[in-house]
Amino acid sequence: MKVIPKHYAVTIVLAAFIILTLSAYHGGTANGGIGNQTGSPGAGNCGNCHNGGTDTTFSAISIHKKGQPSGDSNRYYTASETYVITIRGRHSTYTTFGYQMLLLDSNNTPKGKFTSFGSYGHGHPQASPNIAENYTRIPADTTGWFEDILEWQSPAKSSGTLTLYAIVNAVDNDGKPSNDKAGNTMSITLQDSIPPDTDTSTSIGNNIIQPYISIYPNPANNVMNVYTNNDHSDLKLSLFDIHGRLISKYTIYQHTNIMSINTSSIADGYYILAVSDTKHSKIVVVRITH
Repeated sequence: MKVIPKHYAVTIVLAAFIILTLSAYHGGTANGGIGNQTGSPGAGNCGNCHNGGTDTTFSAISIHKKGQPSGDSNRYYTASETYVITIRGRHSTYTTFGYQMLLLDSNNTPKGKFTSFGSYGHGHPQASPNIAENYTRIPADTTGWFEDILEWQSPAKSSGTLTLYAIVNAVDNDGKPSNDKAGNTMSITLQDSIPPDTDTSTSIGNNIIQPYISIYPNPANNVMNVYTNNDHSDLKLSLFDIHGRLISKYTIYQHTNIMSINTSSIADGYYILAVSDTKHSKIVVVRITH
C-alpha cells in the first residue's frame, strides 16, 4: 500500500492556521474564563487538560480573502479586508468536537477581529472578538468530519507579520477531559503586504508554487477541475484519502492549463490533493460529495 510522502504528511498537519478545537466546554473556553488555549506563545494548550492523546485527531484549516476561490490558504493580508476561515476536524471514533483560534502579531498581541460566525462559533470578548471558538459541541457529519466557517477582518492598518493559531479537540461526551483527543496546534503566518507579481492563493509553508493553481468546484460532484496558467513545467498531482492512502495520480503537462478529474466513482469525503513541480509543492484539502 502506498502512503502519503513524509513531506506532504508534515504539510497536512499544517492544514495551516493554528486551529484548536476545544469542545468539552459549552460556551467556549475563552468565554468561560479560561482564555487563550490555542498553544500560541505564552498561552495554554487544551491538550494539557484534554489529554487522551493526539494520535487519531485529524484537523485542517484554510483562509482566503472573501470573494476569492476557496480551497487554498492566503499567506498575505491587506488592511481592513475580510477573510474567510474554514476549520475542519475528524476522529476515528469520536463524533463531537470543539475549536479555538486567534491571530497574533510579533509581540503576541491579538490583532483583527472576527465578524461572522458559523452555526457553532462565537467570539470573545463579545464587543470586539479577537478569539473565535465553538460555543457548543459540534457534531460530525455523515463522513465523520465537522466543519465551521467564520470571517475575520484584518486590522485597519498594517500590523506587521501576523500568525494564525488554532487547535481542535475531539471529545467523548463523558463530561471529563481525560479521554478527549486534542489535536496539535497549527499555525499560518501572514505577511502584511502582497509582493508584486505574487499569487497569494497558492502558497504553502514558506514556498510559493508557481504557476497559479485553482480547484473548482470544491466540493466536487462528478468532476473536479484543476486550473493553472501556461507558464509551468509538468505538474504532478496525487490524490490521497485522509488515511494517507494513494487514490490516483495525474500529470498536467507543460503548456496545458486545465485538467478535469473524474470523481464520479470516488466515495464521498475529504481528500488531500498534493501538487508539485521540480521546485515547489503544495496541498489542497478537497471534498467530494454526490
